[in-house]
Amino acid sequence: MIFRIVNEKRLPKVKELWAQCFEKDGDPFFEYYFSEYCLKNNTVLGGFDEQDNLLTMLHLNPYMLRLRGAEILTPYIVGVATAEKARGKHLMGELLQMAFQILRSQDFPFVFLMPITKEIYEPYGFAFVDFRQEYDLAKIHWNPQYQFEKIEPSQKVLAPLYDVFTKDCNSVLRTDFQWNKLLSVAKAENTQCELIKDNGKDIGYLFIEKDNKVTEYINLHNEATGDVKPFMMARCIDVRAAFTKMNVTKCPDCSFIILVGDDFIEENNHLLEVTVQDGKLSYASTDGEEDFAMDIDVFTQLYFGVKDVLDFVEQGEILVKNSLKLAALSRLFPKSKTYINEYF
Repeated sequence: MIFRIVNEKRLPKVKELWAQCFEKDGDPFFEYYFSEYCLKNNTVLGGFDEQDNLLTMLHLNPYMLRLRGAEILTPYIVGVATAEKARGKHLMGELLQMAFQILRSQDFPFVFLMPITKEIYEPYGFAFVDFRQEYDLAKIHWNPQYQFEKIEPSQKVLAPLYDVFTKDCNSVLRTDFQWNKLLSVAKAENTQCELIKDNGKDIGYLFIEKDNKVTEYINLHNEATGDVKPFMMARCIDVRAAFTKMNVTKCPDCSFIILVGDDFIEENNHLLEVTVQDGKLSYASTDGEEDFAMDIDVFTQLYFGVKDVLDFVEQGEILVKNSLKLAALSRLFPKSKTYINEYF
């Protein structure tokens, strides 16, 4: 298989494969994505045969994530697809390895994606980092004080609510560009927006598709509840880069030795001595005895703060060699909330 960064010349092959696997040509999203976004604002990596037929592809769409207080540019993997005639040959694994190699050379520590099914991506080291409540409009018991107003969605009205809601979360920093993209697609797909008010004050909003599916629900009062389901997966592709970009200005001084294993990216196996001192983090390879050992999927969840360190330990996901260092690991990686609600 020949890997290529797709250019305009090969874009029709990408559109054809997308139409086979996702939205069809003529669909509002298809029209927006390929006329306004694809190749202009993202990168498409394709695997081709010797006759230049596109066998498999993925799209790398850039987002700025706030992770533990640090701003980290992170590719969102979308449009993962394999031509019908090429399925069953494990081409996606080869494609991901090439993508990770390229991204590691550019110092990206993470990638994330929304899986169709987790079984496709777990063998490649992905793990869920965002768990989302799904809402049925017919079953939500709203506060009787709330008022709902159908509006033409605008960044001016919605962005302040989103920013307050996500300020303490691992989340996407929505720029003007990201808001324009979101609202353009919402308009093209006739997505309804309702503003939520409490005693006349704006406290949230809903994006509702034609089938009454809620695609975004922001409520500063956090009152409605739904069924919690796994939503977004992520993967650390460069452990060293992940430590380099950590914001530890508020972390007390600590040190430990960590062993991270990665069966898919050989260069991502590390035995590191990590030290935090005076609000700065440093690390170095070591031949010492590890205090903790974990696989790359667990390290990813640890970094995103999916659960407390002790929960990882109790569930056998982190192997502890030196229990005296548990407090240090907990200080560096406290549990945190993640809200990543992007669809492409």
